[in-house]
Amino acid sequence: EEERKAIEERIRVAEAEKAEADAAIAKAQKELAEANLAKAKAEAAKAEAEARKAIAEADKAEGKITDAPTEPVEPTEPGTDPVEPTNPEENTEEVNGNV
Repeated sequence: EEERKAIEERIRVAEAEKAEADAAIAKAQKELAEANLAKAKAEAAKAEAEARKAIAEADKAEGKITDAPTEPVEPTEPGTDPVEPTNPEENTEEVNGNV
């Protein structure tokens, strides 16, 4: 009888340990899935930025102007010009497609 109770107790302990291990595995799998999702989102954002840049470069080569920035635009103070060309003649030629 005592031997049977001891065996049953060891079984209960082993089952509890297994449940804890299963929970730890599930948590680790969830964290891995979240990390993979974050990595995929970062890669998608990078690919999108590269595609926008390539489109802008192609449009520039064709003499077109795109309204989509290739890089993040920093906010400016109200009433200030966010772009100050260093040489207005070069800027005019570039805008007109006469590069």
